[in-house]
Amino acid sequence: MPRLLRVTWPTPRETYSRLDRRRARLLASNSGVHTGGIMLTRRNFLKLTGASTIGWYVATQAGWMERAVAQIPGGTLNPGDVPKFQTAMLIPPVMPRAGTITMPGGKPADYYEISMRQLSQQILPAGMPATTVWGYGAVKSASSRGLLLCRS
Repeated sequence: MPRLLRVTWPTPRETYSRLDRRRARLLASNSGVHTGGIMLTRRNFLKLTGASTIGWYVATQAGWMERAVAQIPGGTLNPGDVPKFQTAMLIPPVMPRAGTITMPGGKPADYYEISMRQLSQQILPAGMPATTVWGYGAVKSASSRGLLLCRS
């Protein structure tokens, strides 16, 4: 009597290797392990490490690192020596509108002209040096009220 041979085909789940199943499980789950974007492979890691090493070497040989950590002219303050929360924070006034213009389509839009300049301002508590900051203000105002910062 002839013998029948039973042939079974592997299911799609069995055709994956263990690593493929793990990757599919990680991608299918919303566990936050792999959130999309480019997955870091060993090859990309080595490329990134090599590029970072070369960049660091060039920066140290060209003198860029010394300039980056050089002393600031005029010196710096130790943050521990500055008393905290001694001076009230300035809340600037609303920027005054220079006028109103008509946009294409007939809609009105507010128009502002803003200037900026470098100035010294007492930001730190009294007795500490003034701080050099950039100030922004209106060049002109449609109303008589508002902060105007004139060019010097």
